[in-house]
Amino acid sequence: MSELITWEWKFFAIAVMWGMILSIAYDVLRIFRRVVIHRKVGLLAAEDILFWMICGFAMFHVIFMVNDGIIRSFALIAFGLGGAMYQYTVSYYIVKYISKMLIFLKRMSIKILMVIVINPLKKLFKSFTIRINKSKLLKKEKRRLKKAGNKSDEKIRDKEEQGTKNKKTKAL
Repeated sequence: MSELITWEWKFFAIAVMWGMILSIAYDVLRIFRRVVIHRKVGLLAAEDILFWMICGFAMFHVIFMVNDGIIRSFALIAFGLGGAMYQYTVSYYIVKYISKMLIFLKRMSIKILMVIVINPLKKLFKSFTIRINKSKLLKKEKRRLKKAGNKSDEKIRDKEEQGTKNKKTKAL
């Protein structure tokens, strides 16, 4: 076989490999989207645009480095073939199980964070608010007692005044 044909087969194999690599990169993006919920469509669009720009740059870089920048149709077919081979063989299982594993780890890390950090902070805050509420209640109770004490003092004074008036009227 001639050296040129061997070189083209090698270039074809490199393009197939890079097609698989780009499909793996897209699966990483798919897993990320399953684990981190996106609320805005604009963010999804920005991720897609960024991904395809990176893919275009990677394809151009491979073609430039291997084939001196000459775009050959069989190279583009090889990129597509590599991506399709990966997508139709193991992609489904990789995305499914890795995303389930990461979602599980995410939930467990949130639970661990709750137990280690959030719950003690809640208890600390709760005790702090209880102390603040107790001090507020004590202040309110003191005010109430002071008002009640003032009223009882007034009642006592009134009774004493009535008693002295009664004594004066009896004496007359």
